[in-house]
Amino acid sequence: MLVLGTLLLIASGVLLQGAIAGLAALGSAEGLLTAVADAVAWTPLGAAWGVPLAIAHGEPLVAAARLLVALATLAALWWVWARAFSARLVQPVVSSGGGAVRSGRLLDRLMPPTPTGAVAARGIRYRLRDPRHIVNVLGVALVPLILLGAGLASGAPLGPAVAFAPLLASLVVSTSVQLDTAYDKDALALHVHAGIRGAADRAGRLLSMGVLLLPLLVVACVACALVAGRADLLPATLGATLGSALVVAGVGTAISPWLPGQAPAPGASPFGRGSSGGGEAFVGLLAMGVVGGLLSLPAVGLAIAAVWLPWLGWASLAAGLVIGALVVWGGVAIAGRAIDRRWPELLAAVSREG
Repeated sequence: MLVLGTLLLIASGVLLQGAIAGLAALGSAEGLLTAVADAVAWTPLGAAWGVPLAIAHGEPLVAAARLLVALATLAALWWVWARAFSARLVQPVVSSGGGAVRSGRLLDRLMPPTPTGAVAARGIRYRLRDPRHIVNVLGVALVPLILLGAGLASGAPLGPAVAFAPLLASLVVSTSVQLDTAYDKDALALHVHAGIRGAADRAGRLLSMGVLLLPLLVVACVACALVAGRADLLPATLGATLGSALVVAGVGTAISPWLPGQAPAPGASPFGRGSSGGGEAFVGLLAMGVVGGLLSLPAVGLAIAAVWLPWLGWASLAAGLVIGALVVWGGVAIAGRAIDRRWPELLAAVSREG
């Protein structure tokens, strides 16, 4: 609920602009109230009260339909209550434990049968279950969509710059990669005791992020290019966005053994103490911004030039993928060698309080 409330707060500007535009389109207050009443009268919330309104207006068929909605709502709620109550009689809610352990066979088959694949499968499960990781995953999708929504709600003409809105999502990717180890806290001891090599640990973490984040980035690029009315810029926005995301992921991986940062403890609020990552996260963000910006410059520069020469978008895509892949490979190699030498120090760094 806290995550949902925060997301609504972040998107409040876009939602408010959309509400204002909708109110302006409806016209007078009387017309607004009439439209709202007619809509709510067909929902489970207002169907029962919509029945006498329809009878007063001389609409027996409408009244019968709304009565049917109200009765169906009552039946559905009764059915849900009965099932929940029956289950609680034989399976009471407990404060901890008691949950069924289910195997993740499909996920395990999709990942390679190696230490890297095992780390990746673990990372994917965490990112789908842990609110701290869910916030990061949603952030990658929300950053470009909020900018896109703000542009649409303003009513101003959308320029080609909208097509490059997903580029800002690389900021979320950078912090997620750098702080990923900190989210494990003392559970990182599992990797230490299992004897996982540093390169396998870093590569598995990046693979788990790529499985979830790259499709979101691709969808955001397609949506922004189409909304901007510049489908010809799709290769350019893909090159700039994916290239930058890969570059900052590689740089963030390379510095993560020395700057793991801080994160909220497991089970704590994703916006609580340590959610900003601490001073190490700030230093890491500066490093990723400078180094990542320089290494991403070819792909981003070609993408911007594609606004006037669209064929350069394909050059941007090729440059982004090639440079990004090389930086990721180098980041995994550098971090892997460092972690093999300092597993105990890394475990102590992410396990400390505050």
